[in-house]
Amino acid sequence: LAAEQDGGEAPPLLIPILEERGDNSGDDTVPLWSTRQRGVRTLYVEESHAGIPANSQVLETMVRLTHGEPPTLPDALPLEREGGVPAAMADLGQQVAQLRKRFEAGALTKDDILKMFFAR
Repeated sequence: LAAEQDGGEAPPLLIPILEERGDNSGDDTVPLWSTRQRGVRTLYVEESHAGIPANSQVLETMVRLTHGEPPTLPDALPLEREGGVPAAMADLGQQVAQLRKRFEAGALTKDDILKMFFAR
């Protein structure tokens, strides 16, 4: 998320500019460039900003780091498939089919429920 000022006599108005790729992309709250600091290891996960604390991969990595074990999250940006679609999103149809199968079987997990979004 980046911003630019709208000129004029009124106080400056910041207009959000969302970018899918590059240093101004990110998790819809924090731009990618602000996550990098020299000398600090950065780990990556494909997740919304608000979803990071509940993400099972993040939680697993936090527990591992607490126990002095290596993290499971990558320290490089996830690769993208042709067309700019993140690899994790490319198999969305398959993920939905698996989720539906678990739902119909009454075998949903906590992680499954956290992934669901119900619109009004």
